[in-house]
Amino acid sequence: MEYVALLIVSALRRSLEIELVDFFGSLGHLKDCPSKSAFSQARYKLSIRFFLGWNDCFRTQYYQSMGSVLKTWHGLMVEAVDGSQVHLPDETFGSDLGRVFGLHRTVVMGLVVTCCDVLQNIVNRAVLCPFRTDERWVALRWLKNCGGNTLRLYDRGFASTALMYWHLKYRVPFVMRLKLDFNTVVKQFVKSGLKEETAWCSISYKARSLAQKGVPTPVGAKVKVRLIRVRLPNGEVEVLATSLYDAQTYPTEDFAALYFVRWGAETIFDRLKNALQLQLFAARRAKGVQQEFQATILLLNLQSLLAQDCQPEIDAKTNKRKYRYQINHNLAFGHLKQHLIHIFCHSNPQLILQNLKELLLRQLIPIKPHRNVPRRKRKRHLNTKHFTPVNYRKPC
Repeated sequence: MEYVALLIVSALRRSLEIELVDFFGSLGHLKDCPSKSAFSQARYKLSIRFFLGWNDCFRTQYYQSMGSVLKTWHGLMVEAVDGSQVHLPDETFGSDLGRVFGLHRTVVMGLVVTCCDVLQNIVNRAVLCPFRTDERWVALRWLKNCGGNTLRLYDRGFASTALMYWHLKYRVPFVMRLKLDFNTVVKQFVKSGLKEETAWCSISYKARSLAQKGVPTPVGAKVKVRLIRVRLPNGEVEVLATSLYDAQTYPTEDFAALYFVRWGAETIFDRLKNALQLQLFAARRAKGVQQEFQATILLLNLQSLLAQDCQPEIDAKTNKRKYRYQINHNLAFGHLKQHLIHIFCHSNPQLILQNLKELLLRQLIPIKPHRNVPRRKRKRHLNTKHFTPVNYRKPC
């Protein structure tokens, strides 16, 4: 079962037969290579909780080892919660996970929601759930295990007075971007031209849906928030709502840079979908898809840890260059995939890690700040036409 777990974590993105031959060949056990059917039967004996526990163990040891070196914002850990749609194998249709989507209802979709420590670039929690799952409900479930020294960041899709109410209830500080027409209070704040204002917002009737999920929220109750105006370089105005009321401890000028940090959650999805090719699932059943999803999150965190370990040497090597540099995450995934088996199975894993680190330091890319790529706005029906070939896996 150890080999089964390592195979799943090693990201099975190519044809399964090729992956099995490469795996057992690298271990020198090519004669013991099982068939695709044998591996598929063995993998479903492995519980998803194994990968969840592996991720929890990794995260706990990481934070304990880093200790006071951890990056914070005004003494607070910063977590960004965000969601993204993913294509699933056609065979998951009809399960609790897969739901059809699109103009002709032929594309099977799911929803990924992550909670990322954007200052450490680590994914603390991640869940793959049905397509129509409410992202705010997932964020609300994660509040119970969140400490008071953690700040949560949300974009406009999570904006909800009920979510603000439960943050205050659990004493978890938050910063939430609001639409300019979020409610009457926000509209008046935008017209006033003030930089910040403390206001009271009422919980709308939409919060009644939470009662059906076992979270009764008082409709009409008042929530105290601090509204902050942020003006973008292009002249547009953003409105942030936060529970950090103290203007001396948390100056208004600091929130623009803080909310920009939330972009780290978007880059996490970029690495998951593009570099790690999350949507090329080798499994066809919902349980196997969940296994590979949690294994990919673990692989992403391992890659982030390697990048952090390389960064001091990169800074020393490129300190006289125009830009700051980092490792190439796309190439880093390929190198990590090749060395992952030996990291866990070799008698001297430190030697393997050192060789891997030298490979990562060879391919660097510049970090160009203040880049602004305009968002392409497409018609709604065109989005439903787009289809990623989730059933295709490279032969090599």
